[in-house]
Amino acid sequence: MVEERLALWVYEQSLAKQERSDYEKARIVYGWTVLFYNLFKVLLILLVSVLLYSLKETLICYVPFCLLRVSGFGYHAKSNTICNLSSVFLFSVLPFVLDNVIGQIQQGSTLFFFVVFGTFGSIAICLFAPSFTENSYTNNQKKVKFLKYICLITFLILLCVSYSLPIKFGLLMAYGMGIAIIFLIPNNIF
Repeated sequence: MVEERLALWVYEQSLAKQERSDYEKARIVYGWTVLFYNLFKVLLILLVSVLLYSLKETLICYVPFCLLRVSGFGYHAKSNTICNLSSVFLFSVLPFVLDNVIGQIQQGSTLFFFVVFGTFGSIAICLFAPSFTENSYTNNQKKVKFLKYICLITFLILLCVSYSLPIKFGLLMAYGMGIAIIFLIPNNIF
C-alpha cells in the first residue's frame, strides 16, 4: 500500500533517530498510515467532484457526514478499495445527481420532511450511537453515554442549520446526515 510506504518513509525521515520500541514504532507508523489513507480518500472524493463540477454539493453533504462520524462511529467497509469506491459514489457522484433532482422539489414539503427525518434520525442515534467496530469498542459506559449525547446534539444542530438553508443545500446536508445515520446501524447487520 502506498500509504504504508509513505508512513514508513515519514517515520524514517523524522523519528527514526530517536530510540523507540518496536511497539511504539508500529503505533506511529500505523497512525501516519491512517492519516495518509484518509487524506488520499478525501482528495479522491474532492477530485471526482471537481471533475463533475459538484465540489460545493460534495462539501455540503460530506462535512455533516464527517461531523456525525466523529462521535457516532459506524459501519466501515471491509477493504480500502470498497471504501474508496463507495465514498466516491456516495459523496461525489450522488450529490451530482441529487443536485439536478432537488431542483424539482417544492418548498412546502420540506418542513414535513425535516420533522420526520429529525424524528427518525434522533431515534436511530439514541438506539445505535455510538456504533463501535471491533477496533474502536470501549466498556466505559460514561464515554459511551457522552458520545451518544454529542452525536445527538451534533445531529440536532446540523438539522436546524440544514432547515434554515435554501432547500437545495438543506436537503444535501440531510443526505449527508442520513448516510451517517444509516452507517450507525449495528455493524453485524452488514
